[in-house]
Amino acid sequence: MKVISTIIIFVFSNYCLWAQEEFKVNFPDQSVGAILIDRSTPIGTGFVLLNNHFVITCYHVAKVKGEKWFFPLNSHKIYRLELFEYVEQGDIAIFKSYDSIPTTPLIADTTFIFNNKVSIGYSGFDGEQSSPNHLKMIDHTAIIEANGKMDAPIDGLEISTTFIEFVGKGLPGYSGSPIFNDKGEVIAILSMAYFRESISGPEEKVLINRALTIKPIVEAYKQKK
Repeated sequence: MKVISTIIIFVFSNYCLWAQEEFKVNFPDQSVGAILIDRSTPIGTGFVLLNNHFVITCYHVAKVKGEKWFFPLNSHKIYRLELFEYVEQGDIAIFKSYDSIPTTPLIADTTFIFNNKVSIGYSGFDGEQSSPNHLKMIDHTAIIEANGKMDAPIDGLEISTTFIEFVGKGLPGYSGSPIFNDKGEVIAILSMAYFRESISGPEEKVLINRALTIKPIVEAYKQKK
């Protein structure tokens, strides 16, 4: 996620996210991983959606110059990608893999209603504690605290799309991470974060995470098929 710095990312498979006792999300093996530049440098998260050839990430990740590759965790293979479609205003892009990725694609829920006080699940990577040989993934749950429509440019992006906001751990490495409902379906993509003053006073800052709906890229995919 764009906090200020960018991104070091990979993913462990078959892990769980908990918001409440009944909130459990199981990830199919190799369904989430890192977007690499030139086969080596991680710049964002990607996840397999729609079919076994398509990897979703943020548009601002897709814009980084260099040849893109997808590296699923628990895989010894990386997959060369080419840009298939994007929705700039939604900060979301589809890459197409040259080879089929051996996993079950995640499922998108494009009808999810972004209401406040609803539990969500998400995950990210601690770049400071991660290395190519030891990847530290952190699972989180949060409560939607705000939702609405963005029409103004934020962090250099011209945005007009549905969003949710929540307080959470916004470590570098979250850009492109999927946001899940309590059924394990993808409802949004983690895009950016900003600091807001705490109610305790201006000397304390709260990191607000912002995620944008998955719906525009799913619709764009259907139109292009």
